[in-house]
Amino acid sequence: MTEAERSAPAVMDLSLRIGELLLDNGAGAADVTATMQAVAYHFGLRTAAVDVTFTTLSIGYQASPDDLPLTQIRTVKQRDIDYEDLTRIDHLVRDLLADRMDLEEARSEVARLTSSGHIRHRYAITAGWGVMCGGVAFMLGGEWIVCSIAFLSAVLIDRVQAAMQRRRLPTFYLQVVGGGIATMLAVGAAAAEWDVDPSLVVTANIIMLLSGIGFMGGLQDALTGFYITAGARMTEAFLSTAGIIAGVTGGSVWAVCSGWRSAGSTRAPSAWSRGRCWRSGQPSRPRRSPSPATRPNECLRRSP
Repeated sequence: MTEAERSAPAVMDLSLRIGELLLDNGAGAADVTATMQAVAYHFGLRTAAVDVTFTTLSIGYQASPDDLPLTQIRTVKQRDIDYEDLTRIDHLVRDLLADRMDLEEARSEVARLTSSGHIRHRYAITAGWGVMCGGVAFMLGGEWIVCSIAFLSAVLIDRVQAAMQRRRLPTFYLQVVGGGIATMLAVGAAAAEWDVDPSLVVTANIIMLLSGIGFMGGLQDALTGFYITAGARMTEAFLSTAGIIAGVTGGSVWAVCSGWRSAGSTRAPSAWSRGRCWRSGQPSRPRRSPSPATRPNECLRRSP
């Protein structure tokens, strides 16, 4: 048995873990496949077969037709775009292929990447989202109060979504909550008779919820021949967008049903109108009985 055959299980495990990190952070299926094949080939697995789908990675190797084939599979359970992880794994692969790192060192480094935290604190990322949304609101022509509300809304959305991610809730519900928070804060600020355009606040916060990376990844997979993965990425992008629409619509319906008809408006005077808005979608008033002058035919029928 050669050295490559003895180390084949370890090499396959390293390739799978590297591919899992890449796919988990939004890399295209073609890039993940090429990277896994390059790592396996570098350690002597010349005929390694790699298969990548949206949720599963597998690698197989058979040294000769008389030997038993080896197959390993890993599943991607959660996706979180992190450019720091992408950069670190790219540097690791470069050092590995340049022989600046052996197999055991590479496996230790990958284990450290998956188990250790990040250099920057999580609250720094939250503040970055807030600054970005505030900057978008400023670019759209918003005043300082609009930028402040967009900053606060982005911070609140990020913290709530982080708490929901720890409970492994689907991305669709995260998007619904994010769109609802942005809309309700914007409507609340307008209802407080502040000089605020709610559409600017909602638009600035929708930017952080858009699934542009998933859509571009699906387009890349379709162009490179990974049609199953491309379809799955496109479906995820469409569901994320549908979640934003559902959240904004839900926030708008909440505003209408609460009596806020426009910026600076007051609450509806009666509970009857607030209840009826669930059926009609608009606040309405009780109908008044028409005067006899408006019903001449009926008055003629009732006259002696």
